[in-house]
Amino acid sequence: MTRPNFLKYLTPKAIINLSLIVGFLTFAIFTLFSLGNEVEERSSLLRAQRATIDSRTNMISRLAELRKTSVEAQSAMEVLRGALPPKAELFSFSDYLKEVGAKNDVGVEFSFTGGETLSSPDNAGYNPFRIVNNGSLNNISSFIQNIEDSNKFLVRITSVDVSQVKDTFKSTIEGLVFFYD
Repeated sequence: MTRPNFLKYLTPKAIINLSLIVGFLTFAIFTLFSLGNEVEERSSLLRAQRATIDSRTNMISRLAELRKTSVEAQSAMEVLRGALPPKAELFSFSDYLKEVGAKNDVGVEFSFTGGETLSSPDNAGYNPFRIVNNGSLNNISSFIQNIEDSNKFLVRITSVDVSQVKDTFKSTIEGLVFFYD
């Protein structure tokens, strides 16, 4: 068998044609890689812009919710301001405590302890106080319950110390009375 001689087919015209085909394929591959990289860069940029747009859309919707909530909160703050006494009414707090003490048969010694926190547009102010009283344990308990359930003053009891002195009890009550100006 004879071997085919491929060299006879490599004429200058065939070499030029093969060179053109290889050159064209090289150019096409280079162009596809370049376009692929550019498409990837642009798609990354589009994804980043889409994420930014989504983030801004979420912020705008949250802002709209906050505006709606702030209107509701403002009306709730007006109700709160109406429910709390003004600071000037705290001067009658000791008289109120003496009335409640008399109803419960409990002696009352009252004083503000200082450290007042003024009200702000967002928060109620409060004034710390101390009550020392004496009477039966049931009467002291009723007294505490009555001042906590008051419709006139908003009171939060922070501590109660009760001790027995002979046949009566002595209590020291500390708390906060709230106001709004």
